[in-house]
Amino acid sequence: MEELRFLSKYLVLAAALIGLFFYLVNYTKHKKKQFAETEYFLLSVFLMAGFDFLGSKFTSWFGMLNYPVYNTYIITFMLFYYWWYFRLIKPKFKKNLLISFGLLFLCFSLINVFFIQNFYTGIQSYTYALGVILLIISICFYFVEIFKSDMVLNITKSTHFWFSLGILLFHGTFLPFQVAYKFFLLGDPKIFSTVLFFLNFVMCICFIIGFSTMRKNYNNQITDV
Repeated sequence: MEELRFLSKYLVLAAALIGLFFYLVNYTKHKKKQFAETEYFLLSVFLMAGFDFLGSKFTSWFGMLNYPVYNTYIITFMLFYYWWYFRLIKPKFKKNLLISFGLLFLCFSLINVFFIQNFYTGIQSYTYALGVILLIISICFYFVEIFKSDMVLNITKSTHFWFSLGILLFHGTFLPFQVAYKFFLLGDPKIFSTVLFFLNFVMCICFIIGFSTMRKNYNNQITDV
């Protein structure tokens, strides 16, 4: 029987397909592109599903553990999120900080790969920890801008708010769990699979809610300050 955590790929794929449906409906309705950031995010969800499918089959296909898949996932998606929030946030100072986050993360990732943690035999936990810390700061930047703008009046109708909430709930919860799993839970695979599946479920629900709000354009009310 397939491990519960590997069933998460179906959740992510379902979120991507539902997102594609809402995107096509709204693109056709409005006859013009006004969902650029949402479009990029939708593509990232399909890519996420691709990583999950590859990760679940990697060992059987190539006869080695799937650490390279998820280590590549960590680096790819952290960099994508910094770039995505760079596009969302308007204040120049914070945009410059996001550029710095991306460069810092990339440099540390390379150092970790070549000198600290093996890319092929274990998870890049140091890279992930730094990536999540910088990501949470990036999301906080975005939330602060929301609460300083008119978007706060329609926050639950903001597509990007729901995307950000899903990312925050997943990574902000998984990082401390990963530490507890290693040091306190003695690596019980059943606990790991259950928690990872649940966090993916919550994240995908947030993504789906976000895609369903695309008909309301409450995402572009952050101004440069």
